[in-house]
Amino acid sequence: MRPFVMLAAVAGLLASPLAAQMRPATEGGQRPMGMMGGDEKAPMGPLTAALGKYAPGAILAMEDHLSLTADQLTRLKALAETGQAAEREAHHPAHAAHMELRKVLAAEPPDTVAMRQFFLAHHSAEGNMQWIRASIALQAKALLTPAQRAHVEQMGGGAGHH
Repeated sequence: MRPFVMLAAVAGLLASPLAAQMRPATEGGQRPMGMMGGDEKAPMGPLTAALGKYAPGAILAMEDHLSLTADQLTRLKALAETGQAAEREAHHPAHAAHMELRKVLAAEPPDTVAMRQFFLAHHSAEGNMQWIRASIALQAKALLTPAQRAHVEQMGGGAGHH
């Protein structure tokens, strides 16, 4: 019974990241990148949830309301591209740890030491992805004037909040 409970607990912890990885692709063939510019939100922790309104994609969606300058637009678009590339790169170790964890879970009985190792590696890699999102959002926020930041705060950020 104990291995079953452990298996159920680990499976539950992996369900959200796996579901995010299995999202359908967009017309361009890529899954949306959440805060980095897609329409869907990637799973977020408290830090990225608090900063999501400052993600480059969210700010760019409010371009007209914020009266962004040409320089701000250029820098925000570049920041969005940089963030997407960094997040894609950070996804590789998360995916690798996830796949190894699945292999360990399939073994009978599962090796709990290996499970822990891959679970922690996956958790760390997912945390790195959240940090990338938060870091990019902070950089985007810094590109705004105080008046624009106040407007973002008032609007709540993102498309659909106009």
